[in-house]
Amino acid sequence: MKQQPPTRSGAGPRNTLQFTLRDAIFSLSMQRSFTSCVLLALLGASALLACCQTARAQESPQHTPAVAYPGPLNLWQWERSVGISLSTLPRVIVEEELNQSPALDARSRLGLPWGFSAEVRILAQVLTNHVECGGSWSFSLGRFAFSIGDNAAFWFGFLTIDGFDNSANGWLNYPHVSIGYDLGRFRCTLRADMLLVLSFRSYAGDYLLASDKNGFGGYSASLTIEQPFWKNTHVLIGFKASYLKYFYQSWFTFETFNRYLFIPELSFGFLL
Repeated sequence: MKQQPPTRSGAGPRNTLQFTLRDAIFSLSMQRSFTSCVLLALLGASALLACCQTARAQESPQHTPAVAYPGPLNLWQWERSVGISLSTLPRVIVEEELNQSPALDARSRLGLPWGFSAEVRILAQVLTNHVECGGSWSFSLGRFAFSIGDNAAFWFGFLTIDGFDNSANGWLNYPHVSIGYDLGRFRCTLRADMLLVLSFRSYAGDYLLASDKNGFGGYSASLTIEQPFWKNTHVLIGFKASYLKYFYQSWFTFETFNRYLFIPELSFGFLL
């Protein structure tokens, strides 16, 4: 397997570049460790905020907050959550020190007329940031709820350590369908997504290294459970299994594989 390393201005012999890459990986892993600590602190702050909501105006005992459950929302009803998502990159394309990718995960859903809703999700980390917006149409049938929708996302990343000056960005599209079941205090949601790569660009400084557009990136399925946590607080716990030929978070590996890879993702968040 051959991978094209990031471009470094003034690079010396091959061995020197290998040592430089190792130093960069070490520095990057330290940054990610620091970022993980920051994300945990933010998650703790989110938990405190969620717990403090017990002092706000009391809600109906029938109300169970849910941001992933596909049931219709009341007009202008706003559901949101803040937590952490952890993706594991395949070791065949990335060093072991970098194969886990924690990110701050903020989700929001707003009720619109006629069963429609607007969705926003932000995934932020050191290397890569992902902003996703879209909408869906939902309906309920007994304890079941269904939705169909489409989201567009813009992502960007940068690697500027130890003399490296690389960046990338792109547009993605996620058509999706969901089915949920309401157990009362617990809500379970199964969701299937398709990934369409609308555009992708990778740069070394101002030099365009690679680009692509209008491609099929793969598909994924996820299970999310939203449940009570403590007093009036609720949490979401999710697992996502993706089978992708293109995964935006692996842009910095400069991998040359043209095959589908399994990428798992765990998520945990507090509903606000």
